[in-house]
Amino acid sequence: MANVWQVAGIGHDELRNSQALAWLLDRYGDHGQGSAILERLVEAVGAKRHMDVTPAVVREADYSTRTEVHPLGDRESRVDIEIKSSRFLIFIEVKVRAPESSDDQLKRYTELARQTAAGLPSVVLFLTPEGRRPDDEELHDAVISVSWGEVANILTAYASGERASSFSGQLLLQFARHARSLTR
Repeated sequence: MANVWQVAGIGHDELRNSQALAWLLDRYGDHGQGSAILERLVEAVGAKRHMDVTPAVVREADYSTRTEVHPLGDRESRVDIEIKSSRFLIFIEVKVRAPESSDDQLKRYTELARQTAAGLPSVVLFLTPEGRRPDDEELHDAVISVSWGEVANILTAYASGERASSFSGQLLLQFARHARSLTR
């Protein structure tokens, strides 16, 4: 079967990959999975490090998912994916081939997440091909690293079994294959 993500030509384009991932994480996405994908991501990330954002909180929250967001009107900072509700805030900084920005980008994002969340649980995820940690060691406890391979594993595990034969299951498995290609 043709891989629609390859046909669409998202390749290694960071913006296109961010938009596709945001769609998969969006509870209102027309993929029909509701919040299940974000729940699985939060569960996997929570297994690495304690977070106050849990799958149960995600399941119960009415959240929105947006890309290319300037939190609090900060024109200097553009978060790749923002997932926001009245119960939590998640920022995802997506890297495909680009190196980490040298302008304290992740430090700004952790501060903007704290300010934007205004006391609610918040988390900044750093999604890279290999799941590398931020260059700034001070951020190792504030930013959680995730690899495209981990995203692929989450999607594969979720879409396997009876879901694999559905159209949406095939889309998820195809995106998982695509995400694995981003690790090379």
